[in-house]
Amino acid sequence: MYGLRVRHAHVARARALPAAVPRAAVSVPAVKPAAAVLSSLSPLQPGPAPARPPASAPPAAEPPGDAEEPQRPHPITAAHRRIFEENARIAALNGAMDQEDFRALRQMNAEYRRAYPEDEQVLQEGYDLIADCLENRTPELVAAAQRFWQEKRASSLRRYVRRHCLSGILP
Repeated sequence: MYGLRVRHAHVARARALPAAVPRAAVSVPAVKPAAAVLSSLSPLQPGPAPARPPASAPPAAEPPGDAEEPQRPHPITAAHRRIFEENARIAALNGAMDQEDFRALRQMNAEYRRAYPEDEQVLQEGYDLIADCLENRTPELVAAAQRFWQEKRASSLRRYVRRHCLSGILP
């Protein structure tokens, strides 16, 4: 993995060229196979000097990051952990909805509402409607579900509200 930077340094130089220079004008030197280079060296002779680019060539851009510093994945922050926990809660809510367990759906939605009061994904009202429809679908709930389905177009629960509350009513 660390040799990847060295082997593909010519790609980084080509990407660093100004937009006015066509990429075809960039010449990439031929590279000898490693076995040929190693066999041409004797233990007593120093290695060949690295090839220098011509004086007219633009300076090579440094690859991002320090070459001596090992690459590490980004750390898990509090924001990452919060998003992961929210996704796990939504998966649990969807599982209760698939099992048509309105009691568990209500309980988990109440916990979700306490933990994520902002409701950026417009889910809490939809889960409440689905739980109510699973328990007992009334004309008032159907009217509320129709309003939700028509107005909350950004909610990913829209199709589930239609399935659980409006099936047989809407075409």
